[in-house]
Amino acid sequence: MTNSKKSILIVEDEPIISEMYFNALNQKPFSVLIAKDYEQGMLMFEEKLPLIILLDLLLPQRGQVEPDYNGEPAGLLLLQKIRRHPKGGESKIIVVTNLAEDVHRQRALDLGADEYYIKAQLDPHDLVRKVDGLSK
Repeated sequence: MTNSKKSILIVEDEPIISEMYFNALNQKPFSVLIAKDYEQGMLMFEEKLPLIILLDLLLPQRGQVEPDYNGEPAGLLLLQKIRRHPKGGESKIIVVTNLAEDVHRQRALDLGADEYYIKAQLDPHDLVRKVDGLSK
């Protein structure tokens, strides 16, 4: 990447939330990208190989459901697919979602999420501090 900024990919389908994260993170030395669904998230991951991914679990899917789909939220499928990618271990993945159940938290961590936060409990400034910590 010729850009000296570290890249962050926000995978979030709610425009208000993705804009809030974008505005908070764009003030730091980050190049911030936004994907609105599962497919865009995977494409942008493969193209940009971001340092950090902020991943919502409740994402729309435009195309076919993955063959191993078992009723899990699309964000968990994306997390799993990224971690299976040859370069997937190089990105830090922070799950930021409204799914507060322990079963979703544990599943995300088991699939390789580095951190898991509930949107309603996370201030954008705290998110920036967490991203700063992971980017070092």
